[in-house]
This record gives sequence, C-alpha cells and structure tokens, in this order.
Amino acid sequence: MSETPRSHGRLTARPTIRPRDLMEGPPPVKGAWTARIVTLFPEAFPGTLGLSLTGRALAEGRWALETVDLRPHGIGRHRMVDDTPAGGGAGMVLRADVVAAALDEAALGTSPDRAHWPLLYLSPRGAPFTQATARRLAATEGVTILCGRFEGVDQRVLDAYAIEEVSLGDFVLTGGEIAAQAMLDATVRLLPGILGNAASTEDESFSAGLLEYPQYTRPPVWQGREIPPVLMSGHHGEIAKWRKAEAERITRERRPDLWEDVVALGPPDKTSAGLIKDLSWESLEATQRLAVERLSDRPSLQPEWLAIETLDKSQFENASRVLAARLQRGDRRCAAILLGWLRDVNWPGGMEAINALERAIGIEPDIRQAQLRAARDKDEIWSEALTDLASARAALAK
Repeated sequence: MSETPRSHGRLTARPTIRPRDLMEGPPPVKGAWTARIVTLFPEAFPGTLGLSLTGRALAEGRWALETVDLRPHGIGRHRMVDDTPAGGGAGMVLRADVVAAALDEAALGTSPDRAHWPLLYLSPRGAPFTQATARRLAATEGVTILCGRFEGVDQRVLDAYAIEEVSLGDFVLTGGEIAAQAMLDATVRLLPGILGNAASTEDESFSAGLLEYPQYTRPPVWQGREIPPVLMSGHHGEIAKWRKAEAERITRERRPDLWEDVVALGPPDKTSAGLIKDLSWESLEATQRLAVERLSDRPSLQPEWLAIETLDKSQFENASRVLAARLQRGDRRCAAILLGWLRDVNWPGGMEAINALERAIGIEPDIRQAQLRAARDKDEIWSEALTDLASARAALAK
C-alpha cells in the first residue's frame, strides 16, 4: 500500500505519569496545540473553555487541554503544598519543591525550547497579557501555565525554571484559574480553523492598535434607533472608512494611551502621497507601474499609509503589489497590512495579498515551522501575520 491509511497517524499519544481515565474525551489530533495547566483545582477546567467554538474544537481534538494536579506532589501524609512565608506575614506560599515536581510532570513530552513551548506563571506583577501575547502563544506548539494560590509561589522555583510571569490586569484574584481560562480563550480562538473566518480576528479590538468599531445587526430600527445608513449602503470602501473613523474616535475617547501610539505615525510626505495617488486605475498604466516600483524602493514609506481603510478602491490592487514587493525584500511590517486585504478576498488585491504572504514563506517547508521560527525570534509582527494567514487558508478551504 503506497499511501498511509486514513485511520493511521491522525491522533497522538503523550507520555504521562498518571494513568489516563479511559472515559475521558478523544485524544487530540496529531500536532494539535496543547495547554497544560498546573493547578490545585483541576476540576475548574475546562470551565467556559468547554463551551461554544473553543469547546467544540476541544471536543474534536483540534486543540488539547491537560491539567496537572499540585496536590499529589504535596509533602507528608496530608500532602501539604504550602507553608508560612519566610520572614513572617499573612497567608501561605506554595512550596518550591512541590511546584517543581508538578512542573516536571507537566514538561513530559514538551519541547525544552521556551520559544516553542512557553512556561507561564499568572501573577499581578507580571507583564501585561495583550493581544500580541495571545498571537505569540498561538504560534507555538503549546503552553504550560502555573496557577498560583494563597500569597503566591516560592521565588526560587520561578527563578530555577525561568518562568515567564504574565498578568491579566492590575487587580488581584484568589487564584490563577480564572485568568488562565481568559488567556487561553484569547489564544485558542486565534488557532487556524477555530473561528473559521480570518477577518473575525483581524477586525477586533487591539488587532490594529485601535479599539473595535461599533457593531449592528437586524432589525434595522429598534426602539427608534437606526443602524447607521452607511452600513446598509453596500459600499465597501465607505463602510471601511466609517469603521476606521469610529475605531479612532472610540480609542481616542476611551484609551488615550493607545491613541498616543496610533498618532505617532505621521501622514505621508508629499512625494509618497503623490505616488500613492498614482496607484489608481485612473492613472496611465505606465504611471501605475512607475508608482509601484518607486514606492517599493522608497526607504521612508510607512506600510500603514497603504492600509485598506486609507485608500480608494481603485488603488487596492497596486497597493497590495507594493506591500508584497517590500515584504519579499524583508519589510515584515507589510505582512500585518496585507492581512487587511483578507477581509474580503473578492476585493481587488485580496488574492494578491494571500499570494504575497504565501510566497514570503515559500522557503519554509511548512507554515507551522515558520510560526515556530517567528516565535523563537520573538518577531511578533511576523508571528501575527503567519497565524492569521493560517486562519485565512483554513477559511478559504471550507
């Protein structure tokens, strides 16, 4: 038989210290992204992760969730996992030896390279968890998350295992389980094929540095309040402009800290603005070609000037060619802008954008390998682009 039977090689098995429950769900699909949670309360999972799209994907084995119980690693007859703080003080601290034993169990079968398999501890003093963090995690093979309790974890085990501390926000919870579920939800939904629509992740808050624009649906009039007419016009260009304006207004009013980063990008210089205008179909073909060539070579060009919301529809196709050319030459900032064209591949330039992104990783044997390489290099922009490209491929395949 020349081909591998379909019944072989699709599912995966992982080493474990404890026997698995024969009645638990089906094994994950081979290569599925996996989250391992070290916790005193394994019964808290999957929690809300078992519902809706993440729950369906979990049941189908497209991602995996495993828990490692801290209690069996406890000390003595009563399996003590904590002790009083050195130097005195209120509360209890999780012991280093107990946590280390649980982490060793969680590490079985995972990559020792933290770029491929991060190890996180949920802590209010950690670096803020952002959309960029979620995209970085989604580009890895999986993640191990340590959920703290009481007054925290003995610092020695955090240092010994070089654990990355991450915070959900400037507030304190009784434990890390709720935070872990929130972070996993934000990450899992970015995995290829989970949402089924690449544009869903591209248009959301923080994806382009802005908060999301308002959303509406039927009925067209509710309690005397109408849907903005532009959204009912069917004019894609005007809709994109309205959404961008609303996203900017909401960000400016509600998150001035984010708005400062957005306005740091100035408008195009006079020469660049003229060349961008020449990308239009209304220009002579020779003028269009020259504009593409000059913009592709222009060092001062900011890719954000060619975002889909800033252009007329007649400029779309040539603008995507400029971004594709610059991406091919190593300007990976262009990848995030090209992803804007994936909102509707029927727009001129949409398929050009997909082709450009695919060509940019053509030297890689697999998009997964490209994602892992980006995660290892901590290249968040490229990691984001590759993750969304994989989602786009999955959506287009349906």
